[in-house]
Amino acid sequence: MIAHVISLLAAEDPTQTHSWILPETAEIIYGGLATVIVVSALAKFAGPMIKKSFSARTEKIQKSSTMRQPQRSLQKAMLRIFAKH
Repeated sequence: MIAHVISLLAAEDPTQTHSWILPETAEIIYGGLATVIVVSALAKFAGPMIKKSFSARTEKIQKSSTMRQPQRSLQKAMLRIFAKH
């Protein structure tokens, strides 16, 4: 009996699947679990670092923008002076 089951399992072609578009059920389950594990690990460990880098970038841009305000007002004043001539 066991030899008959083994011969039936060995006779199946492993390249043939039940569907031409869907993978085997086990592959869907294991792939889904792996995806959930990887995404949750990225959210837990890389998420805070990404937030920190974005906030630092935003702060740098805002600081740069506030430092350019006097320069912009000087440029506008110079444009007004030269526009009169």
